[in-house]
Amino acid sequence: IELNDSQLIAFLGNEVVQLDTAGGATTLDTLVGSGRLPLARNRKLTPQIAIITSAGQYYVLESGVMTLVADPDLPAPNFVTYVKGFFVFSIADGRIFASDLDEGTAINAASFDTANSNSDGNVAVFEHAGFLYVFGRKSTEIWQADPALAASPFIFSPVQQNIALGCSAPHSIAQVGLGLMWVDNDGIVRYGRDGGAIRISTHTVERAIEDLTIVEREAIGGRQWFFQGH
Repeated sequence: IELNDSQLIAFLGNEVVQLDTAGGATTLDTLVGSGRLPLARNRKLTPQIAIITSAGQYYVLESGVMTLVADPDLPAPNFVTYVKGFFVFSIADGRIFASDLDEGTAINAASFDTANSNSDGNVAVFEHAGFLYVFGRKSTEIWQADPALAASPFIFSPVQQNIALGCSAPHSIAQVGLGLMWVDNDGIVRYGRDGGAIRISTHTVERAIEDLTIVEREAIGGRQWFFQGH
């Protein structure tokens, strides 16, 4: 993940490494565990990077220092994104929490709401086009910053449109052009924008996904890459 214009933060094995434009690498810390890490960066003057481990631990990296945020006001999160100045966390039971504005180490106990159009629980949150997408196992809700809640600890509210598809591979969610791509709960790769969700995978791809175990499917990663206009 990009820290600033001249530095990247990489997670190589269990090491947290800072890379510069000259190719130099500095090890900052280590993390216990394995698996993919949801990451997000805020706009604080000294940028903070939010890190969620597979064990539901929440770390903040700031100025080269890793801090475990053991805040009792935040249940164990399974994903994080950045929206409108806030780190936003998904909780498996359906709740969505937000940090304080531009301060990832501060969580208000009242700064949450619940995605409840379906009783399926949350697997991920993702910012796209200024909206907050809340992915469940069988459904997806779209939320936005609500001016009527500007004075509230939690400023987001759901829009009227939901997507009747969930996500079986939370790390497959990726922004591609003007839309989002992800693997849905049926193992179909979807591309959506403005609330849509069209099928873009072939039957061959879908059979390959179907043959995966649950753990293997959850490990699918999605990335966008541009080359010569493609």
